[in-house]
Amino acid sequence: MCITTQLRMSHHKESAAMTGEKIFADSNTINPSDDNVSYLNRFLLLLFALTVGFGSIAGSTFSGHDESRVAGIAWEMVLEKNYVVPRLNGNPFLEYPSLGYIPAVMLFKLTGIKLPFVAHLSSVLMGMGTVFITFLLGRYLGGEKTGLIAALFLQATFGFISLNSTLRVDPSLLFWITLSLYGFVAGYYAERKPFLYFILFYLGMAGAFLTKGLIGIGLPAVIAGVFILCKRDFSLILKLHPWWGIPIFALPVLGWTFCLYRVEGLDLLYEVWQQSLWRFLSSSTVHAQSSFYYVVPIFYLLFPWTLFLPIILWRNFLSFPGKGEGRYLSNALLPKIWFVTVFIVLSIASAKRNVYLGPIYPSLALMAALWWKQTATMAKIPWPEKVALQFLPCLGFTSVIVAFVKSKFILGMSLIGLAFLFGTLFFFFTKKFSIRRHAMVFFLCCYAIFILVIYHSVICPKIYSGSLQPFFNGFKPEWEEKEIILYFPGEIVQGAAYFHFNRKVPMAWSKEELKFKILENPKLLIIAYDIDPALFNEVVYPQELEILYQRNLKRHKIMLLSVVHSVIEN
Repeated sequence: MCITTQLRMSHHKESAAMTGEKIFADSNTINPSDDNVSYLNRFLLLLFALTVGFGSIAGSTFSGHDESRVAGIAWEMVLEKNYVVPRLNGNPFLEYPSLGYIPAVMLFKLTGIKLPFVAHLSSVLMGMGTVFITFLLGRYLGGEKTGLIAALFLQATFGFISLNSTLRVDPSLLFWITLSLYGFVAGYYAERKPFLYFILFYLGMAGAFLTKGLIGIGLPAVIAGVFILCKRDFSLILKLHPWWGIPIFALPVLGWTFCLYRVEGLDLLYEVWQQSLWRFLSSSTVHAQSSFYYVVPIFYLLFPWTLFLPIILWRNFLSFPGKGEGRYLSNALLPKIWFVTVFIVLSIASAKRNVYLGPIYPSLALMAALWWKQTATMAKIPWPEKVALQFLPCLGFTSVIVAFVKSKFILGMSLIGLAFLFGTLFFFFTKKFSIRRHAMVFFLCCYAIFILVIYHSVICPKIYSGSLQPFFNGFKPEWEEKEIILYFPGEIVQGAAYFHFNRKVPMAWSKEELKFKILENPKLLIIAYDIDPALFNEVVYPQELEILYQRNLKRHKIMLLSVVHSVIEN
């Protein structure tokens, strides 16, 4: 028996040497080149990502949320040439460090164009970088075809499309976190000089920290630590060379810290740490929600893979594949840890918003791709999964249609349902994987087209209903000739004002201060956000203010007010 085993092992080594397959004692590692993907397929992936990305920002404007603030900070960096300290209307704003604004700054400087489309393009390009890194991750975990499928799945995820069509720092955070985990995976599987890949692991964490604070360090570090515990491969800690890695991580962080200290002192650096810890620990922070907040959003943000999410989670966490069926799913350990860690950490954090779920998208795309590839290679699909795969899309889309039966995008949802159902049925009724792959690509293209139609026809009008851009464009002749003051402005008003006026706009934070400004210059214009003009008239001067221009936003109101000259003269 021993002789037979040795002969089989030697035969396996010889065949592996001939095919180039890697051999690991503790994992079924797939050679990245075991199923080559042509350059045409890679070009089509790039074209698909570009089409979806550009389609999602076509005709875009700044929403009424964080985008005006981020645009103002980025444009102030361009004009002031200060890339270390983010400033909002001239004042330091260190809710996050400065790296998250740099992609928009670079595009503004390269193009010389100050438009919302250019600002949003920076997020699209960061999203494309995340898609490419996900392809490389899938390439290590399941081969090139798996990487291609994972990248396509990621770019077709609704939450990912929505995230990368907005001007925020979160697309940059997702890019750096994905890059960090790619460096960890590539270093783990590399046979020669793995530390060259681990450098990306440390640099990715540094970039994530410089983008959004401590969460950028915490997620990759916790995921890597749990992976080491699950593998029980503690030698990997030495393989990571922390005595070299920590200085590599600290070098860019300390460089930015030193520059910040030279410009503003250490008080602003303390604000970065305080903001990170406050948002994670304090129950009184902005956007504080319960621990179960993400249970509902995760289902529609992961659409359309939400319909297959129970099967994917079952296959990855609870199912034990039979002999010869675990070749791909055995490599899904890191995506599984990634998915669970992000969900738990974000659920524990006090501040919760749908946009914060960004780091979870690549993990599900990788799990879905490994599941898809495993299903394609199985001789027989377990009957519970086969039944679920046949009826779950119908059930899911029926529920969606019933839920939105009174909505105007019922036709779009029906078309997506038909395309998705066609792709699913075609996949499981064909035997050749190449045909299945083409069917999947056809489905993804149909899905992307229809989801963009739905996104622009239904979601964008709701998002842009709170946009400040039409307000500032509406009174352009006035603000070019007169002095303007902002009365008790929110962050988005400050950012929008600097972005449109190209200068710091004075602000008044009390009625007494506003009264003094009016006495100094009765001809000034006042921009008031969410303030009833009657409140002015009661305290400052009776009937002295009139509304020149007003825009009712989704939940707010912004007005342009002027002083009645006859009252001042009397």
